[in-house]
Amino acid sequence: MKLTRFLWSHRKAVLTLTLLLCVLGGYFALHLPVAIFPQLVVPRVAVSADAGDIPLETTLAQVTRPLEAAVSTVPGVTKVQSVTSRGSDSLDVTFAWGTDMQLALQRVQGQISDTRPTLPAGANVTAEVINPSIFPIMGYSLTSKTVDLAELRRLANYTIRPRLARLPGVAQIRITGGDAPEFLVAVEPRALAAHGLTLQDVQDAIAKANGVSSVGQINHAYQRYEILVSGLLRNEDDVRAVTVAAKNGVPIAVSDIATVSRSVQPRTILATGNGSPAVIVNVIKQPDANTVQVADEVHAALADLRSTLPAGVDTSLFYDQSEIVKSSESSVIESIVIGGILALIVLTLFLGNIRAASIVLIILPLSILITFGLMKALGQTLNIMTLGALAIALGLVIDDGIVVVENIFHEREMGRSRRAAIAAGIQAITPAMVGSSLTTMAAFLPLTFLSGVTGQFFGPLALVMVATLFVSLVLALCLTPLLADVLLPRDAEKKDGEAHKPSLPVRIMERVAERYSRILTWCLRKPVVVLGLLVPVVFGAWLLFNHLQTGFFPEFDEGAFVVDYRLPPGTSLVETDRVAREIETILGKTPEVAAWSRLTGALSGSGLELAEQSQGDILVRLKTDRTRSADDIMTDLREQIGGKFPQAEGDYIQILQDGIGDMAGSPKAIEVKIFGDDPAKLADLAHAAGDIVTRTPGVVDENDGVVESGPELIAHVDSAQAARYGLTTEAVTSAVTTAMAGSIATRVQQGEEGIDVRVQATRKGAPLDPALLPGVAIATPSGATVPLSAVASIEAAAGTPQITRENQLPMVAVTAGLEGRDLGSAVHDVQSRLAKGLHLPPGYRIEYGGLYASQQDSFLQLAAVLATAVLAVTALLIVQLRSFRQTFSLLIAAIVSLSGVLLGLYITSTPLNISSFTGAVMIVGIVTENGIVLFDFFNHLQKLGPDRPNIDVMIEAARMRLRPILMTTVGAILALLPLALGLGAGAAMQRPLAIAVIGGLTVSTLFTLIVAPVLFIATHPGRLKPAADSNDEFSRIEQELAH
Repeated sequence: MKLTRFLWSHRKAVLTLTLLLCVLGGYFALHLPVAIFPQLVVPRVAVSADAGDIPLETTLAQVTRPLEAAVSTVPGVTKVQSVTSRGSDSLDVTFAWGTDMQLALQRVQGQISDTRPTLPAGANVTAEVINPSIFPIMGYSLTSKTVDLAELRRLANYTIRPRLARLPGVAQIRITGGDAPEFLVAVEPRALAAHGLTLQDVQDAIAKANGVSSVGQINHAYQRYEILVSGLLRNEDDVRAVTVAAKNGVPIAVSDIATVSRSVQPRTILATGNGSPAVIVNVIKQPDANTVQVADEVHAALADLRSTLPAGVDTSLFYDQSEIVKSSESSVIESIVIGGILALIVLTLFLGNIRAASIVLIILPLSILITFGLMKALGQTLNIMTLGALAIALGLVIDDGIVVVENIFHEREMGRSRRAAIAAGIQAITPAMVGSSLTTMAAFLPLTFLSGVTGQFFGPLALVMVATLFVSLVLALCLTPLLADVLLPRDAEKKDGEAHKPSLPVRIMERVAERYSRILTWCLRKPVVVLGLLVPVVFGAWLLFNHLQTGFFPEFDEGAFVVDYRLPPGTSLVETDRVAREIETILGKTPEVAAWSRLTGALSGSGLELAEQSQGDILVRLKTDRTRSADDIMTDLREQIGGKFPQAEGDYIQILQDGIGDMAGSPKAIEVKIFGDDPAKLADLAHAAGDIVTRTPGVVDENDGVVESGPELIAHVDSAQAARYGLTTEAVTSAVTTAMAGSIATRVQQGEEGIDVRVQATRKGAPLDPALLPGVAIATPSGATVPLSAVASIEAAAGTPQITRENQLPMVAVTAGLEGRDLGSAVHDVQSRLAKGLHLPPGYRIEYGGLYASQQDSFLQLAAVLATAVLAVTALLIVQLRSFRQTFSLLIAAIVSLSGVLLGLYITSTPLNISSFTGAVMIVGIVTENGIVLFDFFNHLQKLGPDRPNIDVMIEAARMRLRPILMTTVGAILALLPLALGLGAGAAMQRPLAIAVIGGLTVSTLFTLIVAPVLFIATHPGRLKPAADSNDEFSRIEQELAH
């Protein structure tokens, strides 16, 4: 009564404060950062080392092992993986979740600095934190039939990049592909020899000529003049005019021994857009930027730039993450609206009064608006998970309003006046409301302490749900009385002798309550039968659990995917490009494909990762109006491409799910890690394991993890023979390098663009091939030339395999994806087949990683969270109900309700993954909420009639609380139904959770209304002695002490 009196006395202040919070929430809703996922932090540091072209064994001994040993001592390191190839090494250092990554990076850099003196001379080592936000959110391809690739690259670098880079929220513009211009100095070996010069002389002369230096200042006529000596080269003519040397007083210019022309750098990366040679422009946003806003600004900026680009230049969008963000937002918002409408219909049907139902409908959007303000205070963003939390919380928000409104409505049906009904209803329901809401929050709070990928995604979801429930509780208790005072009908004057005629829904509900009372009475008198039925329920739940599909992360249709393709080691860039073009032809004939981009010699992702020329990837964007899912399209393309190019291996995976898997440690569903000492033996075991994994049903995109470079031609220099010609190994290396690839002598600045000057020996006819390598001319100090074969022997050798290590132990990882099969059963099948078919030598062992390892770790965490939630709920129930028996009865009902979770997942063929497991955790709190409403009213009635038998009190309490329990259950189920249907990416992410909650709620009604009362009465069939009121007890003690 005090709360209602306070609210009526300060109604203007309460309404003003509510309005102010709603306005602030609406403002923050429009200004919260918008992204596809919550802000993610990956506890990993990438270390890269480049030591030139030293042999693999030397790289392993002198670079990899010292760096591994150094970084392994950094506090918090849990795993160190390394990949070693000729002259280079990359380390992936994983830390415990929650580690301060900036401090960890500083410590890693410190360890590297301490190790640097022991590394080979000239070794370059870098370290950086892996940041998920550096994956591009947008990608454009620049193509043209009239403008060459060099000009397209220049336009991208000096016209498009500056314009986009200054947009708010843009962190980086990454340009890939095209041709980089250069000046090619093609030196004629015979002319060089005739003048007694070497290629090194030409390089040195050009480098020394291209420079500018300040040599002093002169003060004159009140001004200071800077004195500069300049020989800057500006064009081809300047390069031609450079004097290489003077023989007998006659200068020898570059033009005397070489031809200078404008050319392009040798291509090591090829890029295409929709099948045409292209320059790729990727947009990377800042971590806290609004994805949709950044994308809109980029679209607008490019629209303005198109008019300034040369005629014939086309810009095509091949990836836009904002599309899935918008789709996810709209799908979740639609779920909220549809769920709210369905809940309103249910309330109206149950109460038979649309005015009473409208009170809940008003509180619903107000709760969500105010929650936006709390999200800002908690540092959250608008993303799939937080928006999903609002949609899921919708059902629980409705519960709070339903309970309060129904209680007031019940008091009105008892004949009380409007204000008296409001006061009585609020006074009676407030303790139960507070207790039940706190219990639900207590079940959700442990989810916020999850670590790993699970915590990164479902921690924000739980936090926003707790915030929404808190707001809902406050509004239900503080705003509902004020709204009811306005919206409920005034007291009607009745004529003498006229009886109140209940509405049709109320009459129907009375009949349902009457039948329920009869059923409950029979069950309370036959507890053995009811409790005995729990045995098959538990057994059935155990069977369902063992037959459920299991997964890791909810799958959803992103509308885009990536194809990673690999040709046999050593395949040339030209041949790889030919095959890739054929693959693009297949993509072009696929009706659902809207656009794509392709890289060869590099891989897209969090950074531009250089790869072998036999590798690359294709990023595909799908049309929105299509009938086939992304998975179906990938399956079709896998069959077509695999059938036409059996030599090409490929991985097909949706882009964001690939990133999630990479955050978890491995983007592959299956990862079989084989450890041993001998790399050759490991390779053999990996091939054998790969064959076994490939034959497993449902397994696709198998990769045995053995990575080899292409075949090599090794020129072994005979130092004694070279010395006879006055040569050293270094001189031979320099001469061969310049003859084959050329050497960069200097850079010429033309406006904003720097153009390299490459010095290269002229080659007549076709490009150099293995047969011509022995004849490469080597200039001697005497001015003569000798063939390479005179000072070196040429040997053909197989490619050098990469060496992979984990925690300083050699390892090969066999990986694979899945198609049409769940993760758990597939891995168990693989484990069984490998145990039978793969025989490991002594000292060799297998570990299973990939998404399966992440799944197992997440399930352990969620199991611990479930246990913590049960303990927290138990503690609050004891505080609220002050009865161990009642607490025990509700807990059993809640735990048995988990069978509904399993049944719902089984019927809908939904895997048990981290989303549905989270729903199971939530069910514990949601089910006990209804139970508290029942037992709190039982305790209230028991105090009013302490001499009545417990069974009679329970029947009356259950009958009186049947309607609110049914209303809250049905309302919550209907509110979650749109999410359970999984329409759209945002809803699909929450679909397993929604199905789990709906399944649990569906059976919880039976367990709350039947099993819980039966359990309680079975343990305490007689009269229940009322719990002594603490105030009365303390009053008695004070009186006794006073005497």
